[in-house]
Amino acid sequence: MSSIPLPEQEQERLNELRALGLLDSARDPAFDDLVQLAAACCEVPIAAISLIDSDRQWFKARCGFDVEQTPREQSLCSHAILRPQELMHVADAHLDPRFVANPLVTGAMGLRFYAGAALLTAQGHALGALCVIDTRPRELNAFQRQALTVLARQAGQLIELRSKRVELERQDCFLRTVIESLHEGVVIRDAEGRLTLANQSASEILGRPLQQDIGQVPHPKPGSWRDIDGRVLDFEDVPGERSLRTGEVLSNVYTRLLRPDGREVALEHNTRPLLREGRVDSVIVSFRDVTEKLATLQRLRTSEARLRGVTDNLPVLIAYVDAQQRVQFCNRKVLDWAVHSPEQALGQTLEALIGSEAFAHHREHVLAALAGERREFGLWTTVADAPRFLQSIYVPDCAEQGAQVQGFFVLVSDLTEMKQLELQLAAEARYDALTGLPNRRHFHEQLDLGLRRAQRHGARLALGFLDLDGFKQINDLHGHAVGDAVLKEFGRRLRAAVRQTDFVARLAGDEFTVLLEDVQQAHELEPLAQKILAAIREPFELAEAGLRLAVRCSLGLALAAPDDVAKALVERADAAMYEVKSRGRDGFVICG
Repeated sequence: MSSIPLPEQEQERLNELRALGLLDSARDPAFDDLVQLAAACCEVPIAAISLIDSDRQWFKARCGFDVEQTPREQSLCSHAILRPQELMHVADAHLDPRFVANPLVTGAMGLRFYAGAALLTAQGHALGALCVIDTRPRELNAFQRQALTVLARQAGQLIELRSKRVELERQDCFLRTVIESLHEGVVIRDAEGRLTLANQSASEILGRPLQQDIGQVPHPKPGSWRDIDGRVLDFEDVPGERSLRTGEVLSNVYTRLLRPDGREVALEHNTRPLLREGRVDSVIVSFRDVTEKLATLQRLRTSEARLRGVTDNLPVLIAYVDAQQRVQFCNRKVLDWAVHSPEQALGQTLEALIGSEAFAHHREHVLAALAGERREFGLWTTVADAPRFLQSIYVPDCAEQGAQVQGFFVLVSDLTEMKQLELQLAAEARYDALTGLPNRRHFHEQLDLGLRRAQRHGARLALGFLDLDGFKQINDLHGHAVGDAVLKEFGRRLRAAVRQTDFVARLAGDEFTVLLEDVQQAHELEPLAQKILAAIREPFELAEAGLRLAVRCSLGLALAAPDDVAKALVERADAAMYEVKSRGRDGFVICG
């Protein structure tokens, strides 16, 4: 017996055959009937539906013999599938060199006659053949040939139907597995409202075994369904029933259900009606238990309301700015500092909220905070047409170190009063409270600065020391209030007598100083000294005390050397002043 050639696309044919799941499958009456009909039409004792595997032929249906399979090399049907569009007809196998030595011919079966029509799939693959066999030579007439061809075609269609059924069963099994694995409840009801499918999650959520209700129309206890606000729902308004009745697609519909065990659950429903010829054929309802979710949302809302109440009553502005520099939260303090309400501020950029001019001073700090750096800074700004000092803290929002910054928290405090007090205290620490002139501390700071400037620019600086003559007698005769008035007027006249660039200070009691910069020679100091003494010699008119006093002073001036230090210069000016006093007062001495 010669070797059997293989049909074209043999591997693809085998793949399709095995995918069908027909090999070694159980007996099927539909295929058995076709075999019986083929044998009767062709008037033969043996008929079979043979499927050709890689190494065997397996009989899906057979009559007239009991063999389930034979080796492929013995299969006459293997020849029939080589030319699937033609009926293979062997009148006498003893006369056909292909089969004369075939065991089916020479053995117990005693095959002499064979006719087979290929079983074709929609893809054009011949999976096997419907064959008829006889133990004596014979010829099929035209009717029998046509009948065998038609029956083979019917067998092929049965195989196609079975293939589709297998695929549908596979899909159905997959979908049921998916539905059963869902944590959501899923039920399907037909057009009459009967329950046709319910997964285990549906039974667990609704609190009763739904499998026992398959094929029945549910009849819930009146009042068991309510809307999310607690109002009783008629059964026809329950989402699944409503969608079945109206054909609506419902999404995210919330209800409450009183379960048979007395527990109330909140449910979120989604429905999808399936239409056939424009009418609702069935409806798929999915739902999940959102009791804890809603309770959590309520707790969050309550917590947020408390937090809002706290932040709205704090004397600071609290806000949150996201990575796009948009305000996502702010308390009501924004009403005091902007024309926006908290609701109007949300979603706006920080620049739009505070204005481009003000934002220019914040930009550096905003970018630093978004880069993960904590920033704290204070700025003077205008709020409601008044100057205010606002202290700001920007804290980056990142879940952990190194994580991407999501935005930053803002804390702004109005420290205007504190800043004004600070400035006031700073001024008081460097200015004399009585005369308003710089005090001893400020004088020494300015003296050091003046000497450094003079040395840097190659200029010279002069220092004058002044002391009121007979000031103790004024206090003793007229009291300290008059003495204070004299000191104030003395400071005013001294300040008016010198240049705008000169520096006048009160050291203590009746001691005053004056710093004169850009002086080159000692003789330049004489006109200024004369001017100061002349200004002081004018009578002091003290209207509040009703007094007219003659006040005099002693002035000592010292010109700084290029390498002079403050202490030496002070000592020389002080010595010059005391020299004036020793000469009789009311004059000046210049120490070069």
